[in-house]
Amino acid sequence: MTKMTKNKPSFLKIVFRSQWFIFFILNFLFFTIFLCISIFIFEFHYNDKIYPGIKVNNIDLSGQSRDEALKKMREASERIMNEGIFFKYKKKEVIIGSTFIATEDPGLSKEIIFFNDRKTVDKAYQKGRGKSILMNLKDQAFILLKHKKIKADYTLNKKELKEALVSNFSSLENPGEGAKVKIEVKRNKFIVGVIPEKLGRSFDYDLALRQTENNLSSFSSDPIKMYMKTDYPKIKVKDVQKILPLVKKVLDISPAKLSYKCFIKDKTKDLCAKNFKDIIISKEELAKWVDLKTENNNLNVEFNKNKLTDYLTNIGKDIKIPAKDAKFKIENGKVSEFQSSKDGLKLNIKKTLLEIENKFLIQATSTAFLIVEKEKAKNSIDDINDLGIKELIGIGKSNFSKSPNNRRHNIAIGAKSLNGLLIKPDEEFSLVNNLGEVNAATGYLPELVIKGTKTVPEYGGGLCQIATTIFRAALNTGLPITERRPHAYRVFYYEPAGTDATVYIPKPDVKFVNNTGKYILIQTKINKNDLIFEFWGTSDGRKVEISKPKIFNIVAPGPTKIIATEDLDPGVKRCTESSHNGADAEFTRKITTADGKVNKETWSSHYRPWRAVCLVGKEKEEVTGNTDNKNFESILPENNTSNKNKE
Repeated sequence: MTKMTKNKPSFLKIVFRSQWFIFFILNFLFFTIFLCISIFIFEFHYNDKIYPGIKVNNIDLSGQSRDEALKKMREASERIMNEGIFFKYKKKEVIIGSTFIATEDPGLSKEIIFFNDRKTVDKAYQKGRGKSILMNLKDQAFILLKHKKIKADYTLNKKELKEALVSNFSSLENPGEGAKVKIEVKRNKFIVGVIPEKLGRSFDYDLALRQTENNLSSFSSDPIKMYMKTDYPKIKVKDVQKILPLVKKVLDISPAKLSYKCFIKDKTKDLCAKNFKDIIISKEELAKWVDLKTENNNLNVEFNKNKLTDYLTNIGKDIKIPAKDAKFKIENGKVSEFQSSKDGLKLNIKKTLLEIENKFLIQATSTAFLIVEKEKAKNSIDDINDLGIKELIGIGKSNFSKSPNNRRHNIAIGAKSLNGLLIKPDEEFSLVNNLGEVNAATGYLPELVIKGTKTVPEYGGGLCQIATTIFRAALNTGLPITERRPHAYRVFYYEPAGTDATVYIPKPDVKFVNNTGKYILIQTKINKNDLIFEFWGTSDGRKVEISKPKIFNIVAPGPTKIIATEDLDPGVKRCTESSHNGADAEFTRKITTADGKVNKETWSSHYRPWRAVCLVGKEKEEVTGNTDNKNFESILPENNTSNKNKE
């Protein structure tokens, strides 16, 4: 009889029965529960806060609510905005303000730096959010362990800043110049020679702009050092000498002429200028146009586009017949036309320039045509009854008491230019586009604006009164507003705070859409010190309710800001700006349509505290360390490196 043996338990059964396995399972469950509870507590705690480890540059926003973070960001950005940007070259120091300050009209003051603090905070808040649960947890863990730096959202007007730098530092430059053709007219004959190239030195403005961006992105107020670079002329005497035969060939077309030929074939042919004689181009004028260009290492002859454009612009003034849009007014409760539409005539400078280059340079013929075209009126509505203008549907008002004469004049010009305009159904109205050119030719008067240590004249004073008033009219009419920016600081002309709008050609703009289904007619009035914009059209039954603006977060300004300027005699002091409290403003607009639908929106504005500004005259900087005008051809290197020759 065989002895029976018991079956041995398997390895897995032994493991499952072991105390270690039970211990492992219990710990795993405990850890999982603990992790879930921890994640729940973490998410609950940071439900409305920025996750830990998030910084904007070196500003730690960990655990901050959006309102707390916004306050922190504004403190940092306003410090930069108030201090301005400090540029330095040797003994010359220039602080260029974040806002170019107008000495008479605060509305003309223009921000060249704009920090969008709210957008930056929203970007910080969204880190670790907005994805799937697992992806959000992964991002949060990465932020917690590695930390996350994001850049501040800001806008820098590089063009304006560069112009201000050139205005303040160009007196210390002696830019290099390539060799040029020298053309003289003696005894009605051309004498052609060569002006030697010149080695020079000029500031690297693009480098300064890049450094400015670095400072702004890190909220640094460190001085920005300006560097000189050596200008090595690309065109040399030997190059010009080779091309002199081509120059003489171009000059051989003289006497050259521009012939007026009206190409308009329809009923507007009577617009064409009568008895317009051909323009004979003098030898002296032709000599001014001749220029050289380098393309693909080849030197060629061209016409100087700037000089030729200026020449054609003057001719265009004699040819131009402005188009007239139909304009309307309200008389005795009815719409009447006070200006009928009429097409105009204009010289197409761009096409004429190409025509001149083609005929004079390429074909070597002595006659070119002035390209004259019809300028169509924007509207030519014949039947007033089809416009749908029946009633007053919205109004905007503002007060410009205590305005200086130039400002009053400009307000009147701007209001007149918009009076009687029609806005088509579904059309987006742009204030900038409808104002047109703002300069002396269109009747505006200049105002002075501080740029660094220089005070320069600019046009546009008073136009923010126009912008604010038409913004209020669009608000009260219940129209969708697609673009509006408040002023950098509170301006007494535009109280109550929060209901203002700024405009500056070409940006910022005021835009809104006519969604009434009918035409809107703009009527402008000036009643003593009140500017009034009326919108006439057809009511679609919408009702608009606008709350009274709430003013909060009031911040007192700092001490008076002193700006040294070379435009006043040394020691002379002139104060141009009074101080203003900083604040936030907010109001709501509720639009109820005829079918009962409600749209409620909140309009928020932030105004920086603004210090009083005084100008103090300083000694003018002496120009030192420049190169002379001698010919450096024999010592010029073959290649110019970008950084090697900077001082």
